[in-house]
Amino acid sequence: MSCRVLCYILIEIITLRFYVEKRLRYILLKTYWEGEVSRGDLVKMFGIASTQATKDFQGLKLSYPNAVFYDGSTRRYVPDHALGQYVSTYSFDEYYSIALAPNNFAYIMQTQSRAINPEIYRVLNKSIRNSFGLKVSYRSMNDPTGLKLRTIYPHSVIRSGFRWHIRAYELQSKSFKDFNIARINPTLTLIPEKLNAAHIDNDKSWNTMVTLLLTPNLQFNEQQRKVIASDHNGSEESMVIQVNTRAALLLYTLHLYELTDFTESPPTSQHLQIGNLNNIWTYLPI
Repeated sequence: MSCRVLCYILIEIITLRFYVEKRLRYILLKTYWEGEVSRGDLVKMFGIASTQATKDFQGLKLSYPNAVFYDGSTRRYVPDHALGQYVSTYSFDEYYSIALAPNNFAYIMQTQSRAINPEIYRVLNKSIRNSFGLKVSYRSMNDPTGLKLRTIYPHSVIRSGFRWHIRAYELQSKSFKDFNIARINPTLTLIPEKLNAAHIDNDKSWNTMVTLLLTPNLQFNEQQRKVIASDHNGSEESMVIQVNTRAALLLYTLHLYELTDFTESPPTSQHLQIGNLNNIWTYLPI
């Protein structure tokens, strides 16, 4: 057998092992964060045959003993006692990138995020996937103790750039709001029923797309403004940075670009300013 053939076989083996490991990591992460996974999930996610999915679960038992076990009542694999030790170095961000991103209920804006309690997220995930409600104790600046119970119906997960949120309909206020996942008490309770008013189609602010035009602060000279435009991949000729976002996420987007002064003449400590303020003013919570 020639050296070229041996190299080809070796590359094929390494490539195959890479994809197997990726699927095994998917199983571990999905089970850890969502509390369950099935062969069907694996087939749908990676486009593999069900026989290959079965082999992957068999391989998981050998490589990661006692990580998951099969629950015959739900016909899904659920966490076993050793799962935590295998995923202790995996973050929610990695779970997002491999398991959550393909779903349409997640909306991400990239930057460092806070840690998330998997016990809380498992219930949130089940609520979103089934359009069920939740009874939650939520700490806020107005209610720092979180003694007031709220009934919410979440439809999306949001990474705002600074922290993870859920977008949800709140029954008490009859409106859609954002809830910081880190502020939700772990004792949340699933309400296995749907509410028509809470459907994502009724979230007007979420379904309204907004075009944000940002320009370098006009208090800088032309050469300085060109530098600022270049920093943000804007054209040095027009010096306009166009950003498309949801109305519900407009404030998060502005904060990502370090905009806190929304006037027409912000201080020079703010490099950018809003170029179409009149068009987006109605969406600003001020």
